[in-house]
Amino acid sequence: MEKENLESLQKAVKYAGFGEHLNNEIEQNLKTQKDKFELATMGEFGSSKVDYKLEFNQSEKNGRHYFNRYTATLRNENPELEKSQKFFMNAVMSNNDDSDEVKQMKRRANGVTAKEAFNLLQGRAVYKTLLNKEKEPYNAWIQLDFSKQDQYGNNETKKFTDKYGFDLSKTLDNYPIKGLDNPEKRDQIIQSLEKGNRLQITFEKEGKEEKMFIEAKPEFKNLDVYDSNFVKQRLGKVATRFTSENNSFSKSEGKEQTKPKETTEDTSKDKNKKNEKSKENSEDAEKKQSKKKGIGI
Repeated sequence: MEKENLESLQKAVKYAGFGEHLNNEIEQNLKTQKDKFELATMGEFGSSKVDYKLEFNQSEKNGRHYFNRYTATLRNENPELEKSQKFFMNAVMSNNDDSDEVKQMKRRANGVTAKEAFNLLQGRAVYKTLLNKEKEPYNAWIQLDFSKQDQYGNNETKKFTDKYGFDLSKTLDNYPIKGLDNPEKRDQIIQSLEKGNRLQITFEKEGKEEKMFIEAKPEFKNLDVYDSNFVKQRLGKVATRFTSENNSFSKSEGKEQTKPKETTEDTSKDKNKKNEKSKENSEDAEKKQSKKKGIGI
């Protein structure tokens, strides 16, 4: 058993977010000289649990073992509702440039981590550096499409590259997030959201504060916002505006807001009809008009 190969595998597993508790099992399996082996572990994120199956394969070229991929399964009380995805581990980018930009790209290019896999299975998006067919790196937000599977039964992945136009830093400026003017705090928020986390922050408006949770929504070029009870909030076009009645975002019962339809034509005939309506009927009409349609998570 090659010591260098063992240490390399242990580091790969550690940096993928699985810690060091599998080190002994990796060593024992290498001693058996098997051409391939699998290890199982479990992760807990709050009340959610994810089962992981890590796959190791021996190269025919050099005889070394590599951590190639793993399968993550998000548990559910109903097995039929469990979600699974296979994630492949990319090789470290070979680049002598040590600039901050390249370092960040290398960090994201090493494959989806255990926590990022959980976030993806929860339906959230993760910002990664991917490699095209020519092995050239590019940045993109990735999100699983649970309505479509490939020929291997894996969920297809939606990708939103930088050219798509979602700028997370600029988007954050549309929300009254406390401490966002602090560069260090802003970077921490951005890095957490890029990993697909649902992040707790504080909204501050006119001296009033409210705890909220946010997550990146690159497909719609905005953020999803939840209150402290994890109820999705209804946001208007200008996300920084609270409702004037209670200085707080209004609840949407898990649906996103779309702008209510407005009548653009107002003929004299329509005016007469409106005047004939009673106050009660007018109020009912306004209530119907103010209903919002949305898309569930």
